[in-house]
Amino acid sequence: MPTFKNGPVEIAYLDEGEGETILLIHGFASSKEVNWVQPGWFATLKAAGRRVIALDNRGHGQSGKLYDPADYHTTAMASD
Repeated sequence: MPTFKNGPVEIAYLDEGEGETILLIHGFASSKEVNWVQPGWFATLKAAGRRVIALDNRGHGQSGKLYDPADYHTTAMASD
């Protein structure tokens, strides 16, 4: 699983396909697998000729977990 580091946290993501990019961001208490991979959205969009990027938000899925509430401020999450 590819990851990138943003400050104190490792962010897990998928980046596949070619063409116009679509970024998939899951909701609270979920993950890229639950929202996008398992229901087939990731594969469907890729098959439709899109570059598909899906990430696990910090604290979710395969991304790093942090214990300071400030690390989950909207500006920190948006910077990922």
